[in-house]
Amino acid sequence: MLRRIATLRTDAAGKLIQTEDLDPESRFVISVDTKPQSAYAMESREKVAEWVNNCVLGDIRTLHYGIKSADRGLTSSDGRRFGGGNFLLASACCSAMEYVAWIRFGEADAVTNIRRYCAAYLNSIDTRYGKFIELIWRSFRNGLVHGWWPQCPRLRGEPATRFRMGVGISADDLHLEIDPNLERPSFSINASRFFADFERSVDEGFLPWVLRESDDGVLERAAPALLEISAADRVGFRQFDEIRKTYESGRKRLMGRSAQGSESDTSNSCG
Repeated sequence: MLRRIATLRTDAAGKLIQTEDLDPESRFVISVDTKPQSAYAMESREKVAEWVNNCVLGDIRTLHYGIKSADRGLTSSDGRRFGGGNFLLASACCSAMEYVAWIRFGEADAVTNIRRYCAAYLNSIDTRYGKFIELIWRSFRNGLVHGWWPQCPRLRGEPATRFRMGVGISADDLHLEIDPNLERPSFSINASRFFADFERSVDEGFLPWVLRESDDGVLERAAPALLEISAADRVGFRQFDEIRKTYESGRKRLMGRSAQGSESDTSNSCG
């Protein structure tokens, strides 16, 4: 997992003009924030709004409904119990928020988009989002999406400062709060309330902006991103080529059967 440790800036000639101290005797990989290229553009702003409301939020509503059903004591057909769904709901909200924030602001850096989304739409619902969004994103989003646990923050080099990050789901679980009752400092979000606030921010802020104020750039940002595979990427290219050749072979067989069927139909009709 990549961890941001410093920012390096260059001048017009590509020379470093700003550096920060780095860890000694370490190896680093330099990357750059780039905006993803869209595979195509969506048809209209109405289609973007429909996609976000019915598909993006619709999927999370389905998940939330399943969580509430499981909470009523239902079990699977083979008798195995359901989980709480709290981690999955929280990570789904984070992923969806990253997507709509990208559509809205279009910055290459996802965290910048999230900060701006909070300032525009979530702070009016609960100011604590803006107060804690950096830690929420780095702990809950990055931890849950990549490792199925929220990452536990601590100050570097100070193990005793580590504290817990929790995700609740029930109506009375804490949200954006510190629990003083535990032996170790902790910070919790409530996945159900997180979804309710996020959905409200989309309904009241994001979707009206898409339909009334956005420019044509949203049609590309809302569409799937393009994944370009280089011939130098031997594994990726081989797998891509296998899919392409299998598709082409299948199409040829299908077209051959269609042609035979057409000839058969013609002969019968003439007879």
